[in-house]
Amino acid sequence: MRFRPLDENYQVIEFDGRQYELTPNQSTVIRVLHIAYLENRRPVGIKEIHKALGIHSGKMSEWFRRRNHELWERFILHTGKQHYRLDL
Repeated sequence: MRFRPLDENYQVIEFDGRQYELTPNQSTVIRVLHIAYLENRRPVGIKEIHKALGIHSGKMSEWFRRRNHELWERFILHTGKQHYRLDL
């Protein structure tokens, strides 16, 4: 298994055999994308992510800039104009 959440809030995840502690925003983003993956409705538009975060703007790169940047580069695919999915 390439990815798995290690708690129900996605605060700690495992990806490619490595554990990551996520910020609250990062865990929300990963949870939204993972649920979409499990429901076979991917990719996810940025507006759905904004709604889950309770904000009206922001970029994926901002949420992963200072912490877990390598996770963003390897795990989340930008699939078109402001649409994302997990690389599973």
